Amino acid sequence: TGRTPLMLAALHDDPKAAELLLALNANAAARDAEGIDAFGLSHGHESAIPLLLYRKIDKNITNIKTSRQLVDKLVESDSRKTLQDLIFTHSNQRMRRILYEHAIRSAALQNRARLIDALTETLLSSDQAPARAYSLQAYSAVNSPLPLALAVSGRNYEAIAALKHWGHQPATIGGTPGQSAFDIAAGSKDERLLRFLV
Repeated sequence: TGRTPLMLAALHDDPKAAELLLALNANAAARDAEGIDAFGLSHGHESAIPLLLYRKIDKNITNIKTSRQLVDKLVESDSRKTLQDLIFTHSNQRMRRILYEHAIRSAALQNRARLIDALTETLLSSDQAPARAYSLQAYSAVNSPLPLALAVSGRNYEAIAALKHWGHQPATIGGTPGQSAFDIAAGSKDERLLRFLV
């Protein structure tokens, strides 16, 4: 299989072994015979292995593409604690914002309402200033769809309810393709979806 000790530690969810191996400069970017790295093998574990591996691969955690891939995997596996650690302990405020926004978008796409709640509660209870503007208004400046529009396009009712609860507005237009959640719901001709947004 060509798996390294670090890959095996990740696969078997052993954060202590992974941390020790990383401290000994284990190659976190190495891939097995199937082309999967240690991070890929750690998928689905709630332990800190994904974060440990990621920090070893990119010590400054400033690579936006890699960061977004990590966030998507953590949202998919519902790894709340690791995701919150990744976002809210980051030393760079710009990266905290990018990671938070991407996590909310990813959670909206995957209908992870409880994750939306947990991340937003953490943000609003932290000293991230200005938290409310940061959580609601930042999206319009970014060249990506709004979280509520993504949830509506997937008919993800639980995510829609969570986003509305936190103040996301169905009529807000922003990002690409420049449509509001109302526009998307109206285009779908789904009366239930439109009623849910009101």
